[in-house]
Amino acid sequence: MMRAMRAEGYVLTGGRSSRFGADKALHSVSGRAMALHVADALRELAVPVTLVGDPDKYRSLGLPVIPDQISGAGPLGGIVAALANAGSPWILIVACDMPKLSAAPLASLLDLAVRSNVRAILPRTPDGRLQPLCAAYSKTALDPLASALRGGTRKVTEAIQNISWRALDMDDATPFVNVNRPSDLTALE
Repeated sequence: MMRAMRAEGYVLTGGRSSRFGADKALHSVSGRAMALHVADALRELAVPVTLVGDPDKYRSLGLPVIPDQISGAGPLGGIVAALANAGSPWILIVACDMPKLSAAPLASLLDLAVRSNVRAILPRTPDGRLQPLCAAYSKTALDPLASALRGGTRKVTEAIQNISWRALDMDDATPFVNVNRPSDLTALE
């Protein structure tokens, strides 16, 4: 239960889902909206979960919803909105399109985060790819990331160069596989 006081979970629901052809966050996977599968992984850690996106569109999912601070700013805008909303020292940010995510990698991120002197912990999959949209961010990252966003930066990987961060090597990439097209979902199932 100690984690619940030290972190909050945020699911990024925004995005146009243009390659998917429909709203990924609301798309049903095993009878539930994809965003709720991700929220379930966060809830297993006993952290409060909030969606980041259009409140009118996502309120029906039954979780608190906050809007992006800057519309159309992409995932970085969602991360900044979550950090601005957070009352805890750390947040876990997860994109809504990772239906295979489980609590275990999130717990590893959070455990390292609360013991670190950095402002972000990003998983690194065996292929060497960083996962900035399934990561832990310190509340202290708000000002530098918001400044980068206001300065026109839209890529999270560029914005994090303004903060101290650390990679956490993961043994398995499966939890971090995101769904961009319906065929990606079919392949995962």
